[in-house]
Amino acid sequence: MWHVWDGESNNMKRHPRSIRLSTIKALLVRTGNQCAFPNCSHPIFDERNLFVAQLCHIEAVSPDGPRFNSENTTEEVNSFKNLVFLCYRHHKETDDQERFSVQAMRQMKSEHEKRFNEFNFVIDDGTLNSILEEINDYWIEIDTINRNEHVLPEFQVEIDANLGERELIIQIKEQLNRFDSLTAMLSKDLKGEYFEILCLGIPNTMTLIRTLLDQLEIKVLEQKLISNPKQESLKTELEKLKLNFKDTAKRAGYFD
Repeated sequence: MWHVWDGESNNMKRHPRSIRLSTIKALLVRTGNQCAFPNCSHPIFDERNLFVAQLCHIEAVSPDGPRFNSENTTEEVNSFKNLVFLCYRHHKETDDQERFSVQAMRQMKSEHEKRFNEFNFVIDDGTLNSILEEINDYWIEIDTINRNEHVLPEFQVEIDANLGERELIIQIKEQLNRFDSLTAMLSKDLKGEYFEILCLGIPNTMTLIRTLLDQLEIKVLEQKLISNPKQESLKTELEKLKLNFKDTAKRAGYFD
Protein backbone atom coordinates (compact mmCIF):
# COMPACT_ATOMS: atom_id res chain seq x y z
CA MET A 1 0.00 0.00 0.00
CA TRP A 2 1.04 3.61 -0.67
CA HIS A 3 0.42 5.89 2.30
CA VAL A 4 -0.54 9.54 2.02
CA TRP A 5 -1.08 12.35 4.49
CA ASP A 6 -4.32 14.16 5.30
CA GLY A 7 -5.99 15.96 8.20
CA GLU A 8 -8.58 14.58 10.59
CA SER A 9 -11.69 15.82 12.36
CA ASN A 10 -13.22 14.78 15.66
CA ASN A 11 -16.70 14.92 14.10
CA MET A 12 -16.21 12.43 11.28
CA LYS A 13 -13.86 9.52 10.93
CA ARG A 14 -11.37 9.67 8.09
CA HIS A 15 -10.91 6.86 5.58
CA PRO A 16 -7.86 4.57 5.78
CA ARG A 17 -4.94 6.24 4.03
CA SER A 18 -3.76 3.43 1.78
CA ILE A 19 -3.74 2.95 -1.98
CA ARG A 20 -3.04 -0.22 -3.92
CA LEU A 21 0.24 -0.35 -5.81
CA SER A 22 -1.63 -1.42 -8.95
CA THR A 23 -3.58 1.86 -8.75
CA ILE A 24 -0.34 3.84 -8.40
CA LYS A 25 1.09 2.12 -11.47
CA ALA A 26 -2.06 2.81 -13.51
CA LEU A 27 -1.86 6.48 -12.54
CA LEU A 28 1.84 6.82 -13.31
CA VAL A 29 1.66 5.45 -16.84
CA ARG A 30 -0.77 8.24 -17.69
CA THR A 31 1.22 11.10 -16.16
CA GLY A 32 3.92 11.58 -18.78
CA ASN A 33 6.08 11.94 -15.66
CA GLN A 34 4.66 15.44 -15.18
CA CYS A 35 2.49 17.29 -12.69
CA ALA A 36 -1.15 17.28 -13.86
CA PHE A 37 -1.60 21.04 -13.34
CA PRO A 38 -1.98 22.84 -16.71
CA ASN A 39 1.32 24.01 -18.23
CA CYS A 40 3.37 22.58 -15.33
CA SER A 41 6.29 20.38 -16.35
CA HIS A 42 7.50 19.53 -12.85
CA PRO A 43 8.46 15.81 -12.91
CA ILE A 44 7.00 13.03 -10.82
CA PHE A 45 10.39 11.26 -10.71
CA ASP A 46 13.58 13.21 -11.31
CA GLU A 47 16.65 12.16 -13.29
CA ARG A 48 17.88 10.09 -10.32
CA ASN A 49 14.56 8.26 -10.13
CA LEU A 50 13.60 10.03 -6.89
CA PHE A 51 9.92 10.69 -6.21
CA VAL A 52 9.68 14.50 -6.16
CA ALA A 53 5.92 15.10 -6.45
CA GLN A 54 2.85 14.29 -4.36
CA LEU A 55 -0.03 11.88 -4.80
CA CYS A 56 -3.20 13.85 -4.07
CA HIS A 57 -6.84 13.02 -3.38
CA ILE A 58 -9.39 15.04 -5.34
CA GLU A 59 -12.01 14.36 -2.66
CA ALA A 60 -10.08 14.24 0.59
CA VAL A 61 -9.49 11.29 2.89
CA SER A 62 -10.61 13.24 5.96
CA PRO A 63 -13.28 15.82 6.83
CA ASP A 64 -10.62 18.50 7.33
CA GLY A 65 -9.27 18.01 3.80
CA PRO A 66 -10.42 19.83 0.66
CA ARG A 67 -13.55 18.62 -1.16
CA PHE A 68 -14.31 15.90 1.42
CA ASN A 69 -17.40 13.85 0.53
CA SER A 70 -18.91 11.94 3.45
CA GLU A 71 -20.83 9.67 1.06
CA ASN A 72 -17.67 8.18 -0.43
CA THR A 73 -16.63 4.67 0.51
CA THR A 74 -13.00 3.88 1.35
CA GLU A 75 -12.64 2.21 -2.05
CA GLU A 76 -13.97 5.28 -3.85
CA VAL A 77 -11.69 7.65 -1.93
CA ASN A 78 -8.62 5.60 -2.85
CA SER A 79 -9.70 4.80 -6.40
CA PHE A 80 -8.01 5.74 -9.67
CA LYS A 81 -10.59 8.41 -10.50
CA ASN A 82 -10.04 10.24 -7.19
CA LEU A 83 -6.23 10.44 -7.37
CA VAL A 84 -3.85 12.69 -9.24
CA PHE A 85 -0.12 13.43 -9.15
CA LEU A 86 0.80 17.08 -8.55
CA CYS A 87 3.95 18.96 -7.63
CA TYR A 88 4.01 20.37 -4.09
CA ARG A 89 3.22 23.93 -5.21
CA HIS A 90 0.13 22.95 -7.17
CA HIS A 91 -1.00 20.49 -4.51
CA LYS A 92 -1.14 23.40 -2.06
CA GLU A 93 -2.73 25.71 -4.63
CA THR A 94 -5.51 23.25 -5.45
CA ASP A 95 -6.44 23.02 -1.76
CA ASP A 96 -8.46 26.17 -2.50
CA GLN A 97 -11.89 24.56 -2.87
CA GLU A 98 -13.54 27.68 -4.24
CA ARG A 99 -11.14 27.85 -7.17
CA PHE A 100 -10.71 24.13 -7.63
CA SER A 101 -13.97 22.23 -7.28
CA VAL A 102 -14.28 18.45 -7.66
CA GLN A 103 -15.44 18.97 -11.24
CA ALA A 104 -12.51 21.26 -12.03
CA MET A 105 -9.99 18.83 -10.53
CA ARG A 106 -11.40 15.87 -12.44
CA GLN A 107 -11.40 17.89 -15.65
CA MET A 108 -7.74 18.78 -15.03
CA LYS A 109 -6.90 15.12 -14.42
CA SER A 110 -8.80 13.97 -17.50
CA GLU A 111 -7.16 16.48 -19.84
CA HIS A 112 -3.72 15.64 -18.54
CA GLU A 113 -4.23 11.90 -18.93
CA LYS A 114 -5.54 12.32 -22.49
CA ARG A 115 -2.23 13.98 -23.40
CA PHE A 116 -0.22 11.01 -22.18
CA ASN A 117 -2.59 8.10 -22.70
CA GLU A 118 -0.16 6.38 -25.05
CA PHE A 119 2.98 7.47 -23.21
CA ASN A 120 5.05 4.48 -22.18
CA PHE A 121 6.34 5.53 -18.75
CA VAL A 122 8.40 2.60 -17.46
CA ILE A 123 8.16 2.08 -13.70
CA ASP A 124 10.76 0.12 -11.79
CA ASP A 125 8.66 -0.97 -8.81
CA GLY A 126 10.83 -3.81 -7.51
CA THR A 127 12.58 -1.66 -4.93
CA LEU A 128 9.33 0.05 -4.00
CA ASN A 129 7.58 -3.28 -3.49
CA SER A 130 10.33 -4.61 -1.23
CA ILE A 131 10.33 -1.44 0.89
CA LEU A 132 6.55 -1.53 1.31
CA GLU A 133 6.63 -5.21 2.28
CA GLU A 134 9.40 -4.55 4.79
CA ILE A 135 7.42 -1.67 6.33
CA ASN A 136 4.25 -3.76 6.67
CA ASP A 137 6.16 -6.74 8.14
CA TYR A 138 7.89 -4.51 10.70
CA TRP A 139 4.68 -3.00 12.08
CA ILE A 140 3.07 -6.45 12.26
CA GLU A 141 6.08 -7.56 14.30
CA ILE A 142 5.81 -4.53 16.60
CA ASP A 143 2.14 -5.27 17.21
CA THR A 144 2.95 -8.91 18.03
CA ILE A 145 5.79 -7.98 20.39
CA ASN A 146 3.71 -5.37 22.20
CA ARG A 147 0.63 -7.58 22.58
CA ASN A 148 2.24 -10.93 23.32
CA GLU A 149 5.83 -10.45 24.50
CA HIS A 150 5.75 -7.49 26.87
CA VAL A 151 7.81 -8.12 30.00
CA LEU A 152 5.15 -6.57 32.28
CA PRO A 153 1.75 -6.92 30.55
CA GLU A 154 -0.15 -5.34 33.44
CA PHE A 155 1.82 -2.10 32.96
CA GLN A 156 2.07 -2.25 29.18
CA VAL A 157 2.08 0.91 27.09
CA GLU A 158 -0.20 -0.10 24.22
CA ILE A 159 1.18 0.68 20.76
CA ASP A 160 -1.30 1.01 17.90
CA ALA A 161 0.84 0.05 14.91
CA ASN A 162 -1.83 1.28 12.47
CA LEU A 163 -1.62 4.93 13.50
CA GLY A 164 -0.45 7.31 10.79
CA GLU A 165 1.54 10.50 11.15
CA ARG A 166 -1.50 12.72 11.70
CA GLU A 167 -3.03 10.47 14.37
CA LEU A 168 0.28 10.29 16.22
CA ILE A 169 0.63 14.05 16.16
CA ILE A 170 -2.91 14.46 17.52
CA GLN A 171 -2.20 12.04 20.36
CA ILE A 172 1.06 13.82 21.18
CA LYS A 173 -0.78 17.13 21.38
CA GLU A 174 -3.40 15.59 23.65
CA GLN A 175 -0.70 14.26 25.97
CA LEU A 176 1.12 17.59 25.99
CA ASN A 177 -2.14 19.31 26.95
CA ARG A 178 -2.52 16.79 29.76
CA PHE A 179 1.02 17.51 30.86
CA ASP A 180 0.23 21.22 30.98
CA SER A 181 -2.75 20.49 33.20
CA LEU A 182 -0.68 18.30 35.50
CA THR A 183 2.06 20.89 35.92
CA ALA A 184 -0.55 23.58 36.57
CA MET A 185 -1.97 21.46 39.37
CA LEU A 186 1.49 20.87 40.80
CA SER A 187 2.20 24.58 40.94
CA LYS A 188 -0.56 24.94 43.54
CA ASP A 189 0.84 22.42 45.99
CA LEU A 190 3.95 20.55 44.94
CA LYS A 191 4.33 18.40 48.04
CA GLY A 192 0.80 18.19 49.33
CA GLU A 193 -2.19 16.44 47.88
CA TYR A 194 -0.64 16.34 44.37
CA PHE A 195 2.22 14.08 45.35
CA GLU A 196 0.74 11.24 43.24
CA ILE A 197 0.64 13.50 40.19
CA LEU A 198 4.28 14.44 40.71
CA CYS A 199 5.47 10.86 41.15
CA LEU A 200 3.14 9.04 38.74
CA GLY A 201 1.19 11.36 36.47
CA ILE A 202 4.09 13.31 34.98
CA PRO A 203 6.50 10.37 34.46
CA ASN A 204 3.78 8.22 32.86
CA THR A 205 2.64 11.00 30.57
CA MET A 206 6.21 11.64 29.44
CA THR A 207 6.74 7.92 28.80
CA LEU A 208 3.74 7.84 26.48
CA ILE A 209 4.84 11.04 24.70
CA ARG A 210 8.31 9.61 24.08
CA THR A 211 6.82 6.37 22.74
CA LEU A 212 4.53 8.22 20.34
CA LEU A 213 7.35 10.47 19.15
CA ASP A 214 9.62 7.48 18.49
CA GLN A 215 6.85 5.81 16.50
CA LEU A 216 6.20 8.99 14.53
CA GLU A 217 9.88 9.40 13.69
CA ILE A 218 10.04 5.89 12.22
CA LYS A 219 6.92 6.43 10.12
CA VAL A 220 8.24 9.72 8.75
CA LEU A 221 11.57 8.13 7.79
CA GLU A 222 9.73 5.23 6.15
CA GLN A 223 8.00 7.67 3.83
CA LYS A 224 11.32 9.38 3.06
CA LEU A 225 12.82 6.00 2.17
CA ILE A 226 10.00 5.31 -0.26
CA SER A 227 10.81 8.61 -1.99
CA ASN A 228 14.57 7.98 -1.88
CA PRO A 229 15.13 4.19 -1.69
CA LYS A 230 18.85 4.34 -2.50
CA GLN A 231 19.92 6.67 0.32
CA GLU A 232 22.07 4.41 2.47
CA SER A 233 22.43 6.85 5.39
CA LEU A 234 18.64 7.03 5.66
CA LYS A 235 18.38 3.25 5.65
CA THR A 236 21.00 3.01 8.40
CA GLU A 237 19.27 5.61 10.57
CA LEU A 238 15.90 3.96 10.08
CA GLU A 239 17.19 0.49 10.97
CA LYS A 240 18.70 1.82 14.20
CA LEU A 241 15.43 3.50 15.20
CA LYS A 242 13.41 0.41 14.34
CA LEU A 243 15.67 -1.84 16.40
CA ASN A 244 15.39 0.49 19.41
CA PHE A 245 11.63 0.65 19.06
CA LYS A 246 11.35 -3.13 19.23
CA ASP A 247 12.81 -2.87 22.73
CA THR A 248 10.40 -0.02 23.50
CA ALA A 249 7.47 -2.19 22.39
CA LYS A 250 8.61 -4.86 24.81
CA ARG A 251 9.64 -2.80 27.83
CA ALA A 252 7.92 0.60 27.91
CA GLY A 253 5.66 0.76 30.95
CA TYR A 254 3.99 3.01 33.47
CA PHE A 255 4.99 3.72 37.06
CA ASP A 256 2.52 2.44 39.64
